[in-house]
Amino acid sequence: MLKIKLYSLAMKAFTRPIEPFFRIGICKEEFSLILAIMYLNSDIPGLSESARDILSIESSKYTKMLFNYLQNKLGQDAGIKKYAECLHLIGSSYFGAKNIDLLITYQETFYKYGEVRDMMPDCPNDIV
Repeated sequence: MLKIKLYSLAMKAFTRPIEPFFRIGICKEEFSLILAIMYLNSDIPGLSESARDILSIESSKYTKMLFNYLQNKLGQDAGIKKYAECLHLIGSSYFGAKNIDLLITYQETFYKYGEVRDMMPDCPNDIV
């Protein structure tokens, strides 16, 4: 039973967050802008107010850049639709990062892998 739960959590953490990227079919430019927006998240604990302001301003710039890029490339209606899909990808990615944290906690609790958290990169946890 525990192995089935572990497999289910691993699927939620590593596979499901990536599926929408393939389904939507984003190009390299869109992917780069989405990554920039994700890494410019100003909602990270421990940041100073000035750092939050800087990240928020930069995130806004890249969000507008993605919006304008999609409208220029696809037209107004199709661009807005793709922009909404891209914003959904960002939300799915944050949810996927939360699932990675849940998977690690599950492994540490039930499999006594105390070192699992040390092996994982900090990137997913930092952007959540």
